[in-house]
Amino acid sequence: MFHSHRFVMLELQTDCMLHVLGDHMIPLQHPTLGLFKEQDLHLATYPNTSFTVIINPNSGPGGSTTLSDSNWVSALETLHTYPNAHLIGYVDTQFAGSTTDLTNAFADINTYANWPSSMSLNGIFFDDAPNTYSASSYSFMQNLTTTARSFSNLQTIFFNPGTFTDSEYFALADNIVVWENFYSDWDESTILANVPSTERSQSSIIVHDFLPESVSALSTLVEEIVGKGFAGVFCDDENEFE
Repeated sequence: MFHSHRFVMLELQTDCMLHVLGDHMIPLQHPTLGLFKEQDLHLATYPNTSFTVIINPNSGPGGSTTLSDSNWVSALETLHTYPNAHLIGYVDTQFAGSTTDLTNAFADINTYANWPSSMSLNGIFFDDAPNTYSASSYSFMQNLTTTARSFSNLQTIFFNPGTFTDSEYFALADNIVVWENFYSDWDESTILANVPSTERSQSSIIVHDFLPESVSALSTLVEEIVGKGFAGVFCDDENEFE
């Protein structure tokens, strides 16, 4: 059993990730040697911490080029050697948009599901997920979730609306990013008021542009978030999703 579960970004330029006490998430967008080795070291250094690694070759699986890219093949095969690495594939849902968006998302899920066993994933990270409930949006996300979980290797589901989310979506996802914003916009009282305590064990927070705040301030922030029952928290020194 892992003692904690962490989130962190792969391309983080500082070591603030080492002080995170909650979930650890790594959006792996390009496994260049130096950056990947830095994360590789963290996986080895914290064997009792579970790392959720978001695999994102090209706003999705990247087609056949990913499987022919030696950097990606090496990175994924290396991650498979760590029992504390949990790999999930990035899929952009376009905020539960058109039928074409749904079809494209289905295709991405199918591509991930059919990667070779040495590169296989454990779930899907649905970015740009809707946060406001409607019958059509819920059906859109339910279809995607059901499709992903129809594959035995894609059972873990994350939604990232990046903001407060209607409660209906928690029935579909294992974890929802309920707040993704800059540290300068951090307002704990507003966050707590909008995320009920009953939903926090399935909720995570991403804080961008934390620096130049101190490591002590970072530790205090993380302890506050985890202490309020949130499943995970990540802080970085820049917006990794831009």
